[in-house]
Amino acid sequence: MIYAVSYAALMFSGPLAPFLPYAITITLVTAAVAGLYGLLAEEPTLVSGPDGNTSSVLAGILAVTAATGTVPGVTPVHHAVAILTFATVFTALVFLLIERFRLARLVRFIPFR
Repeated sequence: MIYAVSYAALMFSGPLAPFLPYAITITLVTAAVAGLYGLLAEEPTLVSGPDGNTSSVLAGILAVTAATGTVPGVTPVHHAVAILTFATVFTALVFLLIERFRLARLVRFIPFR
């Protein structure tokens, strides 16, 4: 829970700071769903939840989006939630395709340094 709140504060800083309660709610719900998924998953070594690496990248994207302005009549929080939703759905689809086409072994060949 502490990580979820700190990631919310990171992502909704600067121009998005007035919308921090929305971010905390979103990340706490996400952490609860991830905890339930980890509890009910068939794989005992599966870990799910918020991640600092992606949160820092998303924080940069959200800061730039909020600083550049929005469409008249649309608050910055709507853009932020849309970006977070798109990132979540895109990540889920990539993981689904990796599992569907059994590409998990390719991770051994991707350099990480």
